[in-house]
Amino acid sequence: MSISAALSSAASGLTVTGRAAATVSTNIANAMTPGYAARQLELSSAPYGGVSSTGVSRRETAAVLSARREADANAAGINVRLGAANKVADAIGRAEDPDSLSAKVAAFSASLTSAASQPGSTVRLQNVLTAATRLSDHVNQAGQAIQDERLTVEKGIAKDVNSLNEGLSRLETLNKDIIRAAALGQDTNSLLDQRRRTVDTISDLVPVKEMPRDDGSIALVTENGAILIDGKAGKIGFTEMPAMTPAMTLGSPLSGLTLNGRPIDITKGNHALAGGSIAAKLEIRDEALPAAQEKMDAFARDMIERFSEAGLDSTLAPGAAGLFTEAGSALTVPAASGLAQRLSVNPAVDPASGGALYRLRDGLGAAAPGPSGEARFLHALGDALDSARLPSNPSLGTSSQSAGGLAGSLVSGSTASAYALSNDLGFAEARATTFRDAELSEGVDTDDELRTLMLIEKSYAANARVIQVANSMLDRLMEI
Repeated sequence: MSISAALSSAASGLTVTGRAAATVSTNIANAMTPGYAARQLELSSAPYGGVSSTGVSRRETAAVLSARREADANAAGINVRLGAANKVADAIGRAEDPDSLSAKVAAFSASLTSAASQPGSTVRLQNVLTAATRLSDHVNQAGQAIQDERLTVEKGIAKDVNSLNEGLSRLETLNKDIIRAAALGQDTNSLLDQRRRTVDTISDLVPVKEMPRDDGSIALVTENGAILIDGKAGKIGFTEMPAMTPAMTLGSPLSGLTLNGRPIDITKGNHALAGGSIAAKLEIRDEALPAAQEKMDAFARDMIERFSEAGLDSTLAPGAAGLFTEAGSALTVPAASGLAQRLSVNPAVDPASGGALYRLRDGLGAAAPGPSGEARFLHALGDALDSARLPSNPSLGTSSQSAGGLAGSLVSGSTASAYALSNDLGFAEARATTFRDAELSEGVDTDDELRTLMLIEKSYAANARVIQVANSMLDRLMEI
């Protein structure tokens, strides 16, 4: 080998080792950066000897990345559902909660039993009124909590849709920047990292698949084939409602979704944007929470009906409101949604509303106090609470139950739903962690990078030594 060839080879080696050191340093510096793909310098033989760099490749597998995103989206959707289920369970009360719905019914039953043992006691009659009021208040608050959660979810949908549109717009810009940088021969890896993080953000909202294009850009397609971006970013439409009532349903007036101005049929389980947090929130707003409201309404209706049945109170005219009412009046049939929020104790027994406590003992229509030792009506009220009757709404089941049984079913049902979703989330997160670990195995291994850096250092020293020796040889030749 000639001295010039040796110098050329060593010089190319120094150049390549410098780029290799920079690549390794970048890897180590970004070892904990989310969305960063480890770099690796690609080498080849130079045409006239030595070595040259052909570029920097990224260590990432598209199949692993896609699987991790799908698992993350699934976990995000379940987590949203679990949050709503916990809110419902907390509003109704859990089995161990001393302030649960079933505990309120039990307290009301105990107050009736206590009052029947001493019907002349004003204190015990007041305890009956207090327990009944607390029961109706609990039902009111549970129903309102469900609607408050629906409004929270509505705001969450609007926020997610806005984030999705911003992500798609950002992705369109990044695609253009990557195409431009590649055309100019510039390193695009930093832009590719930004694009990867952007797609990760989008995939939590809607599960997507990347479709690479020849110019270096990517298209995004949902799991069900809807194109979110292919060159130009798509536009997701949604109109947020500022308030929420039980009567509001999808389309009347709650908004659905549109893609580029075209409506998406979100009533189908496999609609264009199915999966992820947006679809989960729509399902919660339009299905899960309305079903919870329906059950609370059905319980409120059962309480009104069981205390206004014919023959229970001889002092009332047929069709008059019983102990529990719809906003102070007899039940309207069919009852409008939101009955749980309108459940109230009859003002005829409440001194604060112009009523009298003795009517809890003598009948709601009694014009004057009766014998203080008469407990028949109190016993009748207790029997009405404990009697098994078939609920008017099948959402509470198709078997006859007491008020306590219905309350217990509501409490256990909401708790069981939250528990089941908690188990589902544990499985989903474990699955997502598995794919995340597989993705991280392709990432930066700092120990390996440091070993590589040591080899680069030795290579740099060897090439520098070749140049030093060649320089000494030339100096010697010049002396001759």
